[in-house]
Amino acid sequence: MTKNWKTYIAVTCSVGIISCSQKLTVVYYNDSSKVDDGEIYGEALYSFFDPDKNIHIYEIYSNDLDKKLQAVIDSISSRSLPQEPDDAYYNYAFITASRDTLFADYRLSYWKYHNKSVLYKNEKLKILIRDKVPK
Repeated sequence: MTKNWKTYIAVTCSVGIISCSQKLTVVYYNDSSKVDDGEIYGEALYSFFDPDKNIHIYEIYSNDLDKKLQAVIDSISSRSLPQEPDDAYYNYAFITASRDTLFADYRLSYWKYHNKSVLYKNEKLKILIRDKVPK
């Protein structure tokens, strides 16, 4: 009995250590397909964080996702883009492990970080997000 108990404790501790070492990304997904005019514009990104039945919140523990999102942030930050009104629609908001917030359209190809937006296509990132975020 004590041998099984020790094995159980060892496995539980191992799983806990592995999951704690993974970076947490919180994903807010706006399901605008269920409502007319349910899109979130670039000028109204606060809507992701208002209580709404169309906003679904998921937690993803993944170092790979965190690294790929950081690459998007770095790409956007390194560009000097003109400040223009943002009339794009966004379906995703990501809060990364470093507490940055990044927004993306439904195709996960148009991204916004702070006051800059850019077209950033990465198929591996799309697959990683769509595999982990249930719809």
